[in-house]
Amino acid sequence: MRPVFVDTDVGIDDAIALLMLLRAPDLTIIGIGGVDGNCPLDAVMRNIAIVLDVAGAAPIPVYRGATRPLMGTRPTFDIVHGDDGLGGVAHHFGSPPANHAPLPAAMALVEAARATPGTLDVLALGPLTNIALAFLLEPDLPRLVRRFFIMGGTLTAQGNVTPVAEFNIWADAEAAKIVLKSDANITLITWEATLAHTIPWPTWQAMLAGQSHIAHFVHAMSSDLAARCRTEWGYAGMPLPDPLAAAVLMQPEGVRQAYQCRVAVETQGLARGLTVPQTTHQAPANIQVVEQFDPTIWHRMLQRTFTHES
Repeated sequence: MRPVFVDTDVGIDDAIALLMLLRAPDLTIIGIGGVDGNCPLDAVMRNIAIVLDVAGAAPIPVYRGATRPLMGTRPTFDIVHGDDGLGGVAHHFGSPPANHAPLPAAMALVEAARATPGTLDVLALGPLTNIALAFLLEPDLPRLVRRFFIMGGTLTAQGNVTPVAEFNIWADAEAAKIVLKSDANITLITWEATLAHTIPWPTWQAMLAGQSHIAHFVHAMSSDLAARCRTEWGYAGMPLPDPLAAAVLMQPEGVRQAYQCRVAVETQGLARGLTVPQTTHQAPANIQVVEQFDPTIWHRMLQRTFTHES
């Protein structure tokens, strides 16, 4: 079983990604870190517990992480995922018990990497604050972790929170700079990749038409967001950035096209959060940027999650 540590700011797509991972037969989630992002950290921690409860998951240690970026405070932004991070349905689930562990998320990641050197995969689905703090706590982290799978960035300046920036990078650009300039092995699933792998609306509706409790849960929390994506933003299908990142981690052989580079992060002014691909002879390219993932594998993984199949 492959060990995986997930760091997340659970919103709607994060929740779907967690549901996918919890159904994977060949990996085990050894810890989940929460980070402020799609919603405040208290809501993130509640949402993690809700997803684990809905999935009927075995106990998994859950760690509180950062409540703010490394520097300053997070600017306000359009609440894409609803006030509660789960499309307005969180209140239906009360406060299910969660296996909250005492360590901060960054320290928990360091301890997990030390315990499984060279074998741990890390899936980062939110702002990179916890990951950057872990890098500062343990300079050897890039060598202890097998690979970081990061949902973030837009390498052609097609932003989703500003004209040039993707939310996870913009939300803590200083943290992203620490992580992406490191020598860690990184697979980056960008906003461009998300837009290239939207689920056509008829397919999305068919996927959620089943009678499983997972399908009902996903439909309830995503219906308002889907309507906005279709009518307000004009997407050809449902964008699922975090589930796509989970899919790449779960089945990396499904990557059909990618390229290697290094990535610089802008931290100042109107271009804050801009991610720029770079080629350099001074250091080897360490970031794999995913461009195409097998659509058959992608759709099958979602369908199996929503039908609650193994």
